[in-house]
Amino acid sequence: MPGFSGRRARSGADRGGALVESAIVLPIVVMLLFGFIEFGLVLDQKHDVSQAAAEAARLSAVNYSDTGVTGSEQSDEIVDEVCDRVPMAAGSTVAISLPDGVAIGQRVEVTITSDLDPVTGAYDQWLTGRSVSTTVTSRLEQTATFSTIGATACP
Repeated sequence: MPGFSGRRARSGADRGGALVESAIVLPIVVMLLFGFIEFGLVLDQKHDVSQAAAEAARLSAVNYSDTGVTGSEQSDEIVDEVCDRVPMAAGSTVAISLPDGVAIGQRVEVTITSDLDPVTGAYDQWLTGRSVSTTVTSRLEQTATFSTIGATACP
């Protein structure tokens, strides 16, 4: 057929349809994208807290002391070392307990809590004020000379 291009002529009612569809779909797609980004970052923060708790449990198990101090000063040294080694949000807290005593083979429990740090701003109302926490239990490889501490903030 001569002159047939395969396109139909637009009527006045069809104009702007793509713009309306985009205006409806685009905000949903953007919120989903920000949700995926925020979820990945929250998962990364959870991983950092888990890694820090494992690191603190390891340092506690081997009775870490860089300067030879004991007691609460040694506990503070362990907390400082963990906070230096693993990136965590400001205000993260570390608690170390020796529930069964200080002898070799006894348990040491480390709990680290960190506030979530929302990045995109799209989900602040749900994430602000929330925290992630991890507890790791290990066995003492050396007799503990540090003392049990409650939630101590990273410097």
